[in-house]
Amino acid sequence: MLLVGSLALVSYLRVCKAMILNTGIFDYRIFLFPAFLPALLSIPAWPSFGGDGYWCFQNRESAFIPLSLLYADILILMTSLFCYIGIVHAINVSRFRNDQENFCTANKKIIGYLFTYILQWTPVMIYIITDIERQANMWVFAICITSLPIGGILKTYQYISNEGWWSVDSIDERRHITN
Repeated sequence: MLLVGSLALVSYLRVCKAMILNTGIFDYRIFLFPAFLPALLSIPAWPSFGGDGYWCFQNRESAFIPLSLLYADILILMTSLFCYIGIVHAINVSRFRNDQENFCTANKKIIGYLFTYILQWTPVMIYIITDIERQANMWVFAICITSLPIGGILKTYQYISNEGWWSVDSIDERRHITN
């Protein structure tokens, strides 16, 4: 979830603000924020961990973990929407100077990725809200658990269909270097 928001923000900075973050061999720094924020959030939530009816990550006495997840999900969704709407607007403005085909392709990709994100994480938000209200039923839990891997599968399918299995340019470069 945090990685999606981070990539949306990096894409926004690159396309709309013309800020190119060339990290070189330090690409791992992009993943530090999504890796350390959950660890930091789990420190104050430590007393809230325990068994539950469906989950084994939190007990019912505390609403800290569900509220943290809900707020993080809403914040990341709004950030992603803002960033991708800005990217679509920037592409739309440059569409009049360039060809129509690139605009349609980029627009389809962005809308597809946003739809997949919403499809993947909205059931989780619904489950968290019903869990806080102590009304979580098994069918809500089942939809929540099903949506997470389906979202990953859909993202993988989208990436492969949009970008391919490998970069053709990198294969051509390797052939040129080895010859």
